[in-house]
Amino acid sequence: MIITKIEQQLKQTDRYNIYIDGEFFMGVYEDTLLRFQMRKGDEISAEKLKEIKELDEYNYGKNIAYKYLSYKPRSIKEVKNKLTYKKISKPAAEKIIEHLKKYDFVNDEDYAKMYVKEKINRKAMGESMLKFKMIDKGIDKEIISKVVAENYSEEKQIEAGKKLLQKYLKKKSAIEDKLELKKKCYQYLFSRGYSYSIIPQILDISEEGK
Repeated sequence: MIITKIEQQLKQTDRYNIYIDGEFFMGVYEDTLLRFQMRKGDEISAEKLKEIKELDEYNYGKNIAYKYLSYKPRSIKEVKNKLTYKKISKPAAEKIIEHLKKYDFVNDEDYAKMYVKEKINRKAMGESMLKFKMIDKGIDKEIISKVVAENYSEEKQIEAGKKLLQKYLKKKSAIEDKLELKKKCYQYLFSRGYSYSIIPQILDISEEGK
């Protein structure tokens, strides 16, 4: 097999199209091109082409991950899902994840700490909802338990629930039946992840503040 043409891509100028025996084979990064010293007219084996393809897929997937992580922190599972969506093979994806972990681009415990603090401050999310959301993001249950215990005490949950309830009550001011209102408050707080052991304390504090 002969490399019959190498041309720079128009949109991605750091990538080059490789033609083998007159037909397009694949696009590669400039680094891949230089590493394998690929030149027009060179003879190349199927084994070498396989090696080139694997390296370029790894570099391509790594750039996808870097870009994805540049917007905001992500869990390991989120990055894996992104790579799968972009059709990166499982072996390449696993290698990319190991690279990201090694250089601390992804760290599920750090991500969990950030996620808990953000959802408490911005969403006043209850403990069970927080845990469910993090499980969905692939965070290990032991990490979740540790991070929640360290960052979301019962006192903080009551404080967050109180703020959430105050906003909710502004929308329900037309309800005159106190029993009906209390029932709706229970249902709302439970739907936001607050436990039945915490909800009465939130309601008591809210009533004291009136």
